[in-house]
Amino acid sequence: MNQEELLKDVGEMKKLINEVKDDITIMIDLLVDFKDLYECELDHHGNCQTHGWTVGEGNNKECPQKRLKEFLKRQHIIC
Repeated sequence: MNQEELLKDVGEMKKLINEVKDDITIMIDLLVDFKDLYECELDHHGNCQTHGWTVGEGNNKECPQKRLKEFLKRQHIIC
């Protein structure tokens, strides 16, 4: 591969990286829009009554709203 081909490939990679960054920005904006203002309220089974999330067979994760807020906090998008 000569220098001209290498520079062309680098230019294409930079373009792809910028497109991915733009897509990530859009996804983060959507996640922020979907974030509910209300905190989770769990019942005695661990089900989120606020967001209607039930912990069950094959679905033992925390409420998606709680996980979303934790993700946004880790990214320093919300406090």
